[in-house]
Amino acid sequence: MKRPFSLIGFTLLISLFVATFFRITTLYIFTIVFALLFLISLCFKKIRLAKTIPIVFLTITFTFSIYCLRYNFWIKPLEVLRDSDAYIKGTICELPYKTNDRYYYTLKTEKIEIEGLENAPQEAKLRLSTSKAFDADVYDKVTCKVHLYSQLDEPGLSSKSYYAAKGIHVFAYLYDFENYEEEPGDYKPLYFYCLKAKKALCSSLRSLLSSEHASIANAMLLGDQQYLGDEMKSDFRDAGVSHLLVVSGLHTAIIAELFTALFWHLKFSKRFSELASCVGVLLFMGITCFPTTVVRAGIMLILFKLGKFFYLQSDSLNSLGFATLVIAIFNPSVSGDVGFLMSVCATLGIVILSPKINLKCRNLLKLKYTECKSNAQNILFVILSIVSVTVSATLFTLPITMLYFKKVSLVSIVSNVLISTPAAFLLQMLLVVAVLNLIPLFRFIVMPLSLVSEWIIKFMLLAVKGLSNLPFSSVSTANPFLSFWLASTIVLIIAFLLLQQNKSLRLLKTVSMLSIIILLSGILSFQIFDHNVTKLVIADTGDGCSLILKKDNQAAILACGGDKIKYKKLISSLNILNVNKIDFVLLTDFDDSTSIYVQDLIDDYRPDFVFLPDRDDIDDKLSRRISDNNKAKYYNEKAYLEPWDGVKITAINADEQGFLFLNIKDVKILVCPSRVNADYLPDEYRTCNFLIEGKIPENIDSIDSNYTIMANSSNVVNVNSKRVAQSGKIPISTADMGHLCIDFLDQNKVSIRRLI
Repeated sequence: MKRPFSLIGFTLLISLFVATFFRITTLYIFTIVFALLFLISLCFKKIRLAKTIPIVFLTITFTFSIYCLRYNFWIKPLEVLRDSDAYIKGTICELPYKTNDRYYYTLKTEKIEIEGLENAPQEAKLRLSTSKAFDADVYDKVTCKVHLYSQLDEPGLSSKSYYAAKGIHVFAYLYDFENYEEEPGDYKPLYFYCLKAKKALCSSLRSLLSSEHASIANAMLLGDQQYLGDEMKSDFRDAGVSHLLVVSGLHTAIIAELFTALFWHLKFSKRFSELASCVGVLLFMGITCFPTTVVRAGIMLILFKLGKFFYLQSDSLNSLGFATLVIAIFNPSVSGDVGFLMSVCATLGIVILSPKINLKCRNLLKLKYTECKSNAQNILFVILSIVSVTVSATLFTLPITMLYFKKVSLVSIVSNVLISTPAAFLLQMLLVVAVLNLIPLFRFIVMPLSLVSEWIIKFMLLAVKGLSNLPFSSVSTANPFLSFWLASTIVLIIAFLLLQQNKSLRLLKTVSMLSIIILLSGILSFQIFDHNVTKLVIADTGDGCSLILKKDNQAAILACGGDKIKYKKLISSLNILNVNKIDFVLLTDFDDSTSIYVQDLIDDYRPDFVFLPDRDDIDDKLSRRISDNNKAKYYNEKAYLEPWDGVKITAINADEQGFLFLNIKDVKILVCPSRVNADYLPDEYRTCNFLIEGKIPENIDSIDSNYTIMANSSNVVNVNSKRVAQSGKIPISTADMGHLCIDFLDQNKVSIRRLI
């Protein structure tokens, strides 16, 4: 067998990925089925001698077995810790970070005490949230009282699977009114010094660069994204260069080349320069604290450079499979890490497809490699190389991008051509600058280098901002027909691989044409059926209303409230609807369940108008910033809008109560984003088809509606759904399960669906 590690490694990873979508009981059945298939395959001599099919079945059986064993022996025992108060003692094992005014620590516990629970698990890795920072360093110990909880059991790629890939299965928040103790740790492993080195380099760059530029520099060099704003991340994602902000194989390869060049200039031979650069790769893995993307790339590069040292021909596919195999065996939950999956898929695409695309482009342009090339030819070859790598990586990561991020950049090739080369140069310079700044003897040369770094980052930001602001720089892939197209294309590719013979090129063209026809047919049919349809989306932002009203290319926000940390959920709903421009924002009051995200929304989307109640409790900063841009439109007690045909909106703020009444194609909707007393609502608004609430109205029985849409978290829905049902209304909820969309098809005709 030519590439055993690629076959075993990729089969193992795919099996682990599939396992994240099923319950353990189902995986038991899968294990037995594939074990039987393995035994059956051994009964056929031809299949047995070919080895491929038996190895695949055996690998799948082994993968599901270790996944089930790991769950039963390491993860399932931790479920008894859910929703309980506990006294814990643990060691801080990662660098803390701050977001949304909360500090987050990763602890390895050595003691967990829960009243009334004997034989509680003592060892767990958990994420602890606090309102203030501990006066403790990494690998110091903390003893405190916390509330333990776990995230929802979401199948597939989710935040739970992301943390599981990092070994975190338990979450906790600190009881701030309780005393806690800190004590120095008595053991400092090698990883402690990796964390300290990363912290020192981050601080070094922050001391040299402006805050915005330092946040980009630390993300690129060290993977530290805690100071990156959501808007900046969104711009890089829309421009198709978000991979630059995540330390991955590209970064590792660039740093490896830096070390190779360094040892070469130190008069090492070419062979020993390659060998010595392996040490540089290990150091880079250490200062980035061993993220799976860097570990994968590091293993591949070390194998490649050892091959050069020993005059052996390395095989990229086999090396990728081996790296994947090693990481997946030691961490079966790694398949839940989207970054790792994207890294493996992108590398696979570059290895398989990039040389072929590059060769095809050169043949079309009638270019040939020669020893003496002009500057124009050199530039053209570099551009072709970047284009081929970008296209290859994009195609192979497209399924994950579509299904997880639900957005695809249309300008990624242009942005990568503009930015990749400066980014590679910047990355090497940042490492040199960050290290030299820590050595007083060399600080005199740091300032000019840091100035050049600032210029490069400014250029990158200018390019990213300009490209991301282009109309249709990115498109939403959340529409159901795109999932159908993706599944159809995968089936066609499998059919091509099974049927390819001498006329494989003609068959490949047929497969490509069929895929394009399916895609274009889906887009056309979607545009036809979606034309002139008014949509009302209730975003899944926790406890509070975030409502998006959309018709064709027009969009409005009627409330933007919810839990403080779920603004991204509102952004995701806008991305699903492919909304890049907001016509207006309408608020009824300034409660968190109505308007907590309004300032962020205004900054990110710059709506034409913002309609506000003229009340004393409006935030001064918000009022001033809106008024300065001539966007604010204030109303007293009532505002009446007819933005589009068939849409009538009444906003009321009176008697310290704020609510909306919508009439969309004769469908009546009462929206109560914050607390109201239904007995004080005017009679004309109490009868409706839908009640949408961010907080349950008092005396809800006074409202005559067919359905109640509960824009609440699962905990609140579990408590209040029975009460809603008893009031004679059919409850429908977001409940952390995805956004809800009401399509107004015709007079009095609607459809309700969930946007995942």
